[in-house]
Amino acid sequence: MNVFLKKTAFSILILVCILVISHLLMSQTEKQLFHNSYKKNSLAIIGNSHPKCAINDSLLSNITNINCKNHSVNGQAMFWSIIGGRKLCNEGIKYLVIELSNNSYTTHWKTTVRGRARLEIHKKYFLKAQEWLELAKTDFPLSLELFSTQVLPRKRVRGEFLKNKRIFIPKLVKENKTNSEGLVKIIDFNDNIIHELILANPNTFFFIVRVPQHPRYYDKLAKENESFFLKKLNKFKNYENAKVIDFGHLFSDNELFGDLEHLNYNGASKFTQILADSLVKDIRYRIKSTAHSGLPPVGVLF
Repeated sequence: MNVFLKKTAFSILILVCILVISHLLMSQTEKQLFHNSYKKNSLAIIGNSHPKCAINDSLLSNITNINCKNHSVNGQAMFWSIIGGRKLCNEGIKYLVIELSNNSYTTHWKTTVRGRARLEIHKKYFLKAQEWLELAKTDFPLSLELFSTQVLPRKRVRGEFLKNKRIFIPKLVKENKTNSEGLVKIIDFNDNIIHELILANPNTFFFIVRVPQHPRYYDKLAKENESFFLKKLNKFKNYENAKVIDFGHLFSDNELFGDLEHLNYNGASKFTQILADSLVKDIRYRIKSTAHSGLPPVGVLF
């Protein structure tokens, strides 16, 4: 019996070693293979369904003459958005728009929802050891599945702009309506991961943006939620390579919204043009500043 147990333990140990070595090799391969593979004038957008419905990347590219790509995903926890941001920074993205809104801090529970988490497996090589441990503490079978599943290195980060054709519905999206009493009050996301991303990538310029929500959306929030969010947002103003732009209360016209949380296609077109103007001004100023300082330029607009 002892011999059987020893052989079993040894076999498990060998299997674990193979998985760890394979994971490390694939991780290094992806990071080196696609390192700085983006053009200098590249911009990416990450976040959940709010920027997915709000920022038309094709229109943004045409206006700014910058290669823009929206990587936002419906219902994506901010944790996974930032892991995608790490991957994009490794690939040399020069400008990264991170959409933060009030529910970014109240939907961390989505991080380990099985169906959502499995779709994030292509980002696994950018998770840190501590984050693997945290995932394991929350859902060990899920973390084991993600770690043991081998995926080939690839550049692509999933996500896209959604042409939202909905006519205004004065309600929260279904899942937030169902859980509104808890979601608007419970803070479960630690944004240290965003601060770490900014500090670790001084050659990338970050735009921390809140896209417009309907005025009635803010009526649904607990008062302490908005106050908490604004304090968190202001902390990002301390970085030289980051700019905070709060458009949360920009629009009030019903015809620009699909529901209380999301712009429709008309709203996205109008907002994207306003966003483009703000981005171009800041990028031009940054290019001018780096040129005067003698540092290499961070991007080229035209």
